Amino acid sequence: MVKLDIEGHELTALEGFGDALTATKALQFEFGGCNIDTRTYFRDFWYFFKERNFDIYRITPLGAEKMTRYKQNDEYFLTTNFIAANKRQP
Repeated sequence: MVKLDIEGHELTALEGFGDALTATKALQFEFGGCNIDTRTYFRDFWYFFKERNFDIYRITPLGAEKMTRYKQNDEYFLTTNFIAANKRQP
């Protein structure tokens, strides 16, 4: 399990993971206002994880909600937590 909270620089860190990402079972990251400063969008995370065979879940007060597709409304810049789960890891 990996937790990233680096004020909008999560995508840059993920791009540096290399092969370690393949061995990662689950990863928690935030998306919010800091992503405006770094000019990263939720769409960037969506495609990053989908291309690497991860499912993405939004953490809600009622539990984790699996996201089945990207929607423009996902570009919501109030801090939201997500979990990316590697489909290749048991």
